[in-house]
Amino acid sequence: MTQPLLPDLPGLSIEQITLTDGVITVLAQSHTTQASCPACTSLSSRIHSRYERILFDLPWSGRIVRLVVQVRRFLCLQPTCPRKTFAEAIPAVAERYARRTIRLKEVLESLALALGGEQGSRLAAALRMRCSPDTLLRLLRRLPDDPVEPPRVVSLDDWAWRRGHRYGTLICDLERHRRLDILPDREAASVAAWLKRYPSIEIISRDRSDTYATAARIGAPQAIQVTDRWHLLKNLSEALQRCLSHHLSMDRKQQTRELLEAPPVLQGKRTPYLSPLQKQTVQLHRTERVARYEQALALRKQGLSHQAIAESVGVGPQHGSALDGGWSFPRTQKA
Repeated sequence: MTQPLLPDLPGLSIEQITLTDGVITVLAQSHTTQASCPACTSLSSRIHSRYERILFDLPWSGRIVRLVVQVRRFLCLQPTCPRKTFAEAIPAVAERYARRTIRLKEVLESLALALGGEQGSRLAAALRMRCSPDTLLRLLRRLPDDPVEPPRVVSLDDWAWRRGHRYGTLICDLERHRRLDILPDREAASVAAWLKRYPSIEIISRDRSDTYATAARIGAPQAIQVTDRWHLLKNLSEALQRCLSHHLSMDRKQQTRELLEAPPVLQGKRTPYLSPLQKQTVQLHRTERVARYEQALALRKQGLSHQAIAESVGVGPQHGSALDGGWSFPRTQKA
């Protein structure tokens, strides 16, 4: 079972596999007979001592895998070599002084390239490959740069080392979609010196900065300067604003003049919406008021005084005086 599970551990023999607290521990031993000294490259088969080297490997079924390799320390047989002893290397499994296997390091590098430090660290923890954001960034910095092919289309843009204080220049290859270089400043002299190193440049995409325009003219006079997409849309929007602002202001003035010249529109009184029950209640109150009004008129024709009419109808004396010129809404007399 160990050979299918660990196919890329050449030079090691699996001695034991244990599971403790969700951690799989694989005990392995190197079976090489001799090793090469890293200082003088001479071979030695004389063993000085043994020690255990702990490496973390890719997880198995959601469990952390710890690889414990028993390696040997050899004596260097060359009397002129400054190193008396050296530990044997396992280059097919892990790098010298490393604490994780090569395949685990490659997976972490891919996570760091795709997600960066913080996001890559969170995903690695979910995949049972715990790694801090700083470690992922260190892995990125150790990656070797790919050889730069002569670019044809490049872009120039400023890069904030510290926003508002210190800026650099970011140079990218737009055809291969990769970063070419990051200059420590955004001076025309440094950018022009970089452009002179690549006479193959035919097109330079830049912002509206006069500094980059001067650098492109000096460093790559054969190249055509174009504006990048963002600044092209920015120029278009500003041109449209300048073109349409006059027409918009004239249109608004015309609308204001028409509103001032037009006669005022009187809004009719809005009738509140009443439910059927509310309409029935209003009608009952109106019928009661009309009946009370007719009763007061009949008593007035009989010659009764306002005070007598008010007491008979059940309203205040102030409402009785309204019989001469009209009747206002009466109040119900308090008990």
